[in-house]
Amino acid sequence: MGLLGDILKKKLPTGRKFQAKVGSGSLEKKLYEATRSGALDNLADNQELIKQIASKRQSDIRGGHYTSEERKTDIERAFKDKSLSQDDKKELKGIVEYWGKGDQSTGNTAPVKPTEPSAALKRAAEARARLNPEPVRELPDFLKHRGSVSVSKNPWSGAGNNSGGLGGGISAGMNQGKGFRKPTLLK
Repeated sequence: MGLLGDILKKKLPTGRKFQAKVGSGSLEKKLYEATRSGALDNLADNQELIKQIASKRQSDIRGGHYTSEERKTDIERAFKDKSLSQDDKKELKGIVEYWGKGDQSTGNTAPVKPTEPSAALKRAAEARARLNPEPVRELPDFLKHRGSVSVSKNPWSGAGNNSGGLGGGISAGMNQGKGFRKPTLLK
């Protein structure tokens, strides 16, 4: 498509984001800008014809299903219009073919993810691991072996001082009378 293809890529929408009449990025507004000043200025008098084709085939263009048969039919109907010159016909055919290619012509295809990380990604991950090592998250020894900890060997109470009941906690020394039950340790 050459020069016309480059102009179309920059000026006219296609693919999933294609809108014929609605929105700031619609074909109607983009076509007006492209024909007002630019390489498509000779299509200024044929804007309505292009808009009719676009609104008729909007769902096909957006879905990427604008087949060659539909494009051929639309081009033949448009060529019946007496106001089209040879240059207009060539540019109109280029626009319709551009819509048929969809997002492939604009390069908006989704990037292909590699199956395994590249050598550069591996080196970057190793460098991150060296610079920001994962913190060591281990339980203290007395919590690792909490089944073996008893109330009489409470690590929080003073040296051999078991008076006070629960060893300095919030309820130390309280409720030691009637109805008090020693806590059970879970294993």
